[in-house]
Amino acid sequence: MGVGQSNKEGDHTVADISNPIIWGELEKFIHAKEYDAVELILNNICQDVARIKNEQMMAVVRAAREICLSCSQIHAEMVLHQQAYSCAISREKKLQKELLSILDALFNLVSITSEAVVWCSEEVLLPATKKKNWTAHPIWQQLRRLVGKQQNLLTDANIRATLPEDAGFIESSLQRQPRNEDDPCFVVYLLGPFQVYQNNHLLTEWPSLKAQAIFKYLIIFHNKPVAKELLMDTFWPQMDTVAARRNLHQAVYALRQILRKQDESYPHILYEQDSYRLNPDMALWIDVLEFEQQIKLGQHMEAVGKQAESIKLFGIAEGLYRDDFLVEDQYEEWTIPQRRRLQMLYLVVMDRLASYYFDRQEFSVAIAMTRKIIEK
Repeated sequence: MGVGQSNKEGDHTVADISNPIIWGELEKFIHAKEYDAVELILNNICQDVARIKNEQMMAVVRAAREICLSCSQIHAEMVLHQQAYSCAISREKKLQKELLSILDALFNLVSITSEAVVWCSEEVLLPATKKKNWTAHPIWQQLRRLVGKQQNLLTDANIRATLPEDAGFIESSLQRQPRNEDDPCFVVYLLGPFQVYQNNHLLTEWPSLKAQAIFKYLIIFHNKPVAKELLMDTFWPQMDTVAARRNLHQAVYALRQILRKQDESYPHILYEQDSYRLNPDMALWIDVLEFEQQIKLGQHMEAVGKQAESIKLFGIAEGLYRDDFLVEDQYEEWTIPQRRRLQMLYLVVMDRLASYYFDRQEFSVAIAMTRKIIEK
């Protein structure tokens, strides 16, 4: 039955218009902001009031219709404003991202500047070039000292895997050396406790464990850039993006300051395309790379039938493996895959050495090598 209609078609009364159901529906639609439905009911009421010819009621109904129309227009404007607001929010977030990216670039540009540039009148005063005062020892000498510190498991020095006397043999197998005395030099030990020598100076005053961990990460992936988001997710996984970015900036800034103390002539950490990386001009010697290189050369010598040379190379690799990869970080998830991979390489080397000395009936050495395998 329609609004304002009685059981008998055309028999309209004030009682029908005063039906509480009608007014209940009006209230419901008004709260729901469904003004089209309100207007439809008011139009029906207006028709019923016109039939009973009540001018006073007609004036009230017309006023209600005008207010309903105004509400509908205001609501439509509000919807448009909400859509515009949503678009503005989206645009603001996009601009915020662009702004943060620009500020990241600015931060890294500022933090890699070693000296402040002083503007005086129309002249630019640049700091005087600081002459480096250090001499890099040949890396083969460092390797010789390292191998000399092997665990004293072998009693007969003549049967231990040692470095050959020819330093040129060792230097030919190095993955990279300083090109001349003016080149920066970093010697990094990742097998066992983490150690870094910068220009033959042991770095010990790390600004924080996070800064040190970031440097380890950049060393491991030294040949490629590391995305800023990856560093944030790796070292601050529980933090929101803003806090993680702030912590990363602070850690990188502090790290740059520590590295700059020994050498201010160039930036050590670069920031490019939302990624960090070590300066490719840095001369790096990394024990992990040397360990892998010695194994590769040893396997090559073994393949061409030069067993004595291969054993010497495997012996160098065994000496480089002081302990497991970043042993102090054994519970850090990002170190586990690399640690397992290097452990497997080490076991291959120890198996080769143990088999070699067993075949030569040098059982004390073979037992020592086998013991190391069992300990892993």
